[in-house]
Amino acid sequence: MATMLTLPPKKNLFGLLLLDYKPDARYSRMIDVDFEIGAEAIDYVKMADQEKLKPMEVELRKLEDQVGEILRNMEHLKAREERMRNTNGKDHLFSLSLSLSSPLSFIQSITLYLVCMLFAISHLV
Repeated sequence: MATMLTLPPKKNLFGLLLLDYKPDARYSRMIDVDFEIGAEAIDYVKMADQEKLKPMEVELRKLEDQVGEILRNMEHLKAREERMRNTNGKDHLFSLSLSLSSPLSFIQSITLYLVCMLFAISHLV
């Protein structure tokens, strides 16, 4: 038994609730699910009937919704780009500090090695 749960259109959420589903091995099922999101999911014919809109007004409403969707996508992409830029900046600082500290630690280890060798030589003589 399957039950479709729908929420108000402003929430843009839906769900499919399956209760006590036990597949029968004798049958195979193919399920085709189509998702419509954004401006595609709005029923403009129903909207035109409810608000008594003219065809030109319906087309303008469609365009307005599509432009709004494009703007939201652009804002999302801009936020992602900024987040990636901040991450790359932190990685750059880390690699820069690593590249500066590696030669310094190499010089320290060579200095320590030379001091140890000089100490050993001075004790042998």
